[in-house]
Amino acid sequence: MTPNLNFYFLQFNEYIQKLWLSKWGIYKITFAIFICFSFIYFPEILVKRITGEWSINDQLVQNFVNLKIKSPFTPYLNAEKWDHFSKRDLRITPYLIGKIFHLEAIKLFYIQALILFPLFIYLSLKTINKFIKDEIIAFWGTLALLFSYVGNSFNYDTFFFDSYAYTGLLAALYWNNKWFAIPILIATFFVDERSIIPASLIFISSYFSSKQDETTTWKTQLVRLILNNASFWHYCIAVFIYVAIRIALFKNFGLSTPVGNDAGVTLGLAFIHKFKVPFAIFSAFKLNFILIFVTIYTLTKSKELLVNLAYLTLLILILLTSTAVEDVTRSLGFGFLLILAFYQLAASLESDKKNLRLFCALISLSNLLLPTYTLLLQLYQIPILGWVNLFG
Repeated sequence: MTPNLNFYFLQFNEYIQKLWLSKWGIYKITFAIFICFSFIYFPEILVKRITGEWSINDQLVQNFVNLKIKSPFTPYLNAEKWDHFSKRDLRITPYLIGKIFHLEAIKLFYIQALILFPLFIYLSLKTINKFIKDEIIAFWGTLALLFSYVGNSFNYDTFFFDSYAYTGLLAALYWNNKWFAIPILIATFFVDERSIIPASLIFISSYFSSKQDETTTWKTQLVRLILNNASFWHYCIAVFIYVAIRIALFKNFGLSTPVGNDAGVTLGLAFIHKFKVPFAIFSAFKLNFILIFVTIYTLTKSKELLVNLAYLTLLILILLTSTAVEDVTRSLGFGFLLILAFYQLAASLESDKKNLRLFCALISLSNLLLPTYTLLLQLYQIPILGWVNLFG
């Protein structure tokens, strides 16, 4: 007898909606997703601590982070330009957190995996629901996002702390019209400068929120995108302050970020890995790429050419900067806000929400089944059920 999948799908969706609308419902869903995801992708660092299987690179990175926590404003002078550590001198937000709260590198990871990850899940649920006003789509959309590299990074990304930036970007998107988005953005930029370009999606997102039913001329789009967009000015202020602080840190402490061929940062550098690069690029978003293409198509169809041009430009810039270094998947992960723009545009498709729920669920389940790879010197598959190894 063939199971009635549609019936079970509808029943499950109804249960999620009732749970969401109940007291503390979104917190219960957040906690359940956190536990289930962590069960599948067990935090790698916990396995390493229990088994003692630290690689030489793990030890080097951990020692570097602990050194920077002790002296955040002291340049790492022992590295050549090509050394990856030399590019991390100005990524000081995690080091300052460690310095202020007297935490070493491994405890910063625990904050990432045990505190920031539930916060990221919660913000993802809230943000998507804020955009599309549908709890079911928010649930499946969050799962679809988590089962790409962005979600995996919270458990896998040990001692690099890019997940601090992912959380900051999502928080700034959720509170994009609030003034405190500015310090959030500045702190995010100081986790990793690669977050600056995708952060501009915040004011594009604000444009979608303020869009009205009228002629979308170039002038109208420009006014809504820039002049009458508080998020645009918040972004500009954050970038200005960030650049000013960087200049001050360089002049007073000699902190800088080397670029160019000698520093391992040049356009197309990642393609030295040839066929491995497509695996890394795909793993960043997985089937969420479909949502990006649908967003481009929708903007083209609605003749919002200026906004579509801005969105396409950001996509291209994110791809270019991501392939200018070897850690393609991690770099491309900063562009996950591209995906969330889809849910704002989809909010106008009221009659298609039932189909959209199924569409998002299929993407989510497909992302779960597809393996996630990360490219750093070589291609690695992020392991599932890592805790099983503890039993031999």
